[in-house]
Amino acid sequence: MPSLAVSVSFSIRRLSATLLTLGLLSGSPAIVLAYGGHGDEFKGGSIQSSGIQVDAETAQRLGLKVEPVTRQRLAFGVNTTDKLNRCPIVKLR
Repeated sequence: MPSLAVSVSFSIRRLSATLLTLGLLSGSPAIVLAYGGHGDEFKGGSIQSSGIQVDAETAQRLGLKVEPVTRQRLAFGVNTTDKLNRCPIVKLR
Protein backbone atom coordinates (compact mmCIF):
# COMPACT_ATOMS: atom_id res chain seq x y z
CA MET A 1 0.00 0.00 0.00
CA PRO A 2 1.48 3.38 -1.01
CA SER A 3 2.30 5.85 1.69
CA LEU A 4 0.28 8.98 2.23
CA ALA A 5 3.16 11.20 1.00
CA VAL A 6 3.38 9.32 -2.32
CA SER A 7 -0.38 9.50 -2.77
CA VAL A 8 -0.46 13.26 -2.07
CA SER A 9 2.49 13.86 -4.41
CA PHE A 10 0.75 11.92 -7.19
CA SER A 11 -2.50 13.83 -6.63
CA ILE A 12 -0.70 17.19 -6.79
CA ARG A 13 1.04 16.24 -10.04
CA ARG A 14 -2.22 15.04 -11.54
CA LEU A 15 -4.03 18.22 -10.49
CA SER A 16 -1.20 20.37 -11.87
CA ALA A 17 -1.28 18.57 -15.20
CA THR A 18 -5.06 18.91 -15.40
CA LEU A 19 -4.98 22.64 -14.62
CA LEU A 20 -2.18 23.24 -17.11
CA THR A 21 -4.07 21.38 -19.85
CA LEU A 22 -7.28 23.28 -19.13
CA GLY A 23 -5.38 26.55 -19.15
CA LEU A 24 -3.82 25.81 -22.52
CA LEU A 25 -7.09 24.67 -24.06
CA SER A 26 -9.24 27.49 -22.73
CA GLY A 27 -6.77 30.32 -23.28
CA SER A 28 -7.79 32.70 -26.02
CA PRO A 29 -5.56 32.60 -29.09
CA ALA A 30 -3.50 35.64 -29.91
CA ILE A 31 -4.98 37.89 -32.55
CA VAL A 32 -2.71 38.17 -35.55
CA LEU A 33 -3.44 40.78 -38.17
CA ALA A 34 -2.18 40.45 -41.72
CA TYR A 35 -1.44 43.39 -43.97
CA GLY A 36 -4.27 45.61 -45.15
CA GLY A 37 -6.27 44.06 -47.99
CA HIS A 38 -5.23 40.53 -47.10
CA GLY A 39 -7.62 38.04 -48.64
CA ASP A 40 -8.39 40.21 -51.67
CA GLU A 41 -5.55 38.87 -53.79
CA PHE A 42 -7.70 36.82 -56.18
CA LYS A 43 -10.79 39.00 -56.50
CA GLY A 44 -9.48 40.65 -59.61
CA GLY A 45 -9.62 44.27 -60.41
CA SER A 46 -7.21 46.87 -61.61
CA ILE A 47 -4.72 46.92 -58.78
CA GLN A 48 -1.35 47.98 -60.13
CA SER A 49 1.83 46.94 -58.39
CA SER A 50 4.52 49.57 -58.32
CA GLY A 51 7.24 47.00 -57.71
CA ILE A 52 10.22 47.38 -55.43
CA GLN A 53 13.36 49.41 -55.79
CA VAL A 54 16.70 47.56 -55.77
CA ASP A 55 19.99 49.27 -56.46
CA ALA A 56 22.28 47.87 -59.17
CA GLU A 57 24.87 46.47 -56.76
CA THR A 58 22.29 44.50 -54.78
CA ALA A 59 20.67 43.22 -57.97
CA GLN A 60 24.04 42.00 -59.21
CA ARG A 61 24.86 40.27 -55.90
CA LEU A 62 21.47 38.53 -55.86
CA GLY A 63 21.71 37.60 -59.53
CA LEU A 64 18.43 39.29 -60.41
CA LYS A 65 17.49 39.21 -64.07
CA VAL A 66 14.97 41.77 -65.28
CA GLU A 67 13.19 41.24 -68.57
CA PRO A 68 9.81 42.17 -70.03
CA VAL A 69 6.93 39.80 -69.48
CA THR A 70 6.02 37.67 -72.49
CA ARG A 71 3.43 34.96 -72.97
CA GLN A 72 5.16 31.64 -73.60
CA ARG A 73 4.62 27.93 -73.28
CA LEU A 74 6.13 26.18 -70.28
CA ALA A 75 9.01 23.82 -70.99
CA PHE A 76 7.47 20.97 -69.01
CA GLY A 77 4.22 19.07 -68.95
CA VAL A 78 2.17 17.02 -66.51
CA ASN A 79 2.26 13.27 -67.06
CA THR A 80 -1.10 11.57 -66.58
CA THR A 81 -2.61 8.13 -67.03
CA ASP A 82 -5.92 7.23 -68.61
CA LYS A 83 -7.13 5.37 -65.52
CA LEU A 84 -9.63 6.53 -62.94
CA ASN A 85 -8.98 5.15 -59.48
CA ARG A 86 -12.08 4.76 -57.35
CA CYS A 87 -12.09 5.07 -53.58
CA PRO A 88 -13.52 1.80 -52.18
CA ILE A 89 -15.67 3.65 -49.64
CA VAL A 90 -17.42 5.91 -52.18
CA LYS A 91 -20.11 4.37 -54.36
CA LEU A 92 -20.30 5.54 -57.96
CA ARG A 93 -23.70 6.22 -59.49
